[in-house]
This record gives sequence, C-alpha cells and structure tokens, in this order.
Amino acid sequence: MKRDRRFPVVLSKRERQALQQIAQDEALSAAAVMRRFIIHEARRRGLWPGRKDDGAPPLPESIDRAQGREETGPQ
Repeated sequence: MKRDRRFPVVLSKRERQALQQIAQDEALSAAAVMRRFIIHEARRRGLWPGRKDDGAPPLPESIDRAQGREETGPQ
C-alpha cells in the first residue's frame, strides 16, 4: 500500500499517551496502530475490503501482523 500523503491529527495528551503505549505494547509505530484502527473500523462498517484470503489487497506487514495477534487474542 503506497502512502504518499501525510494527514495531521491533533490528539490530546491523554490520547497521545494511550497511542504511544499501544504502539509500544504491539511493537508497532504509532502510525501503524492508527492505520490498524482505521482499517478495523472501516471493515466493521463495510467500507474496506475483507481479509487477504478473499481477494482483497494485502495489508502492510506491520498491520497484518498486529491484526493476526488481535484475531488470536493475547499470547
């Protein structure tokens, strides 16, 4: 997936701290966590193609890895 545009987001201090903690816990960048959240919600609403096994374009490895953990639960 090509990412060629920045999209500035203003977060409160508490939101930023939560995002940083999630990113650290998942060993992902904050940007990858945000993309994961956006894709997850878009799929839930039917705005994003399904999983890669149903013909949808594959997710970036960092997001796909994180969603794999999400589907199998904490390890």
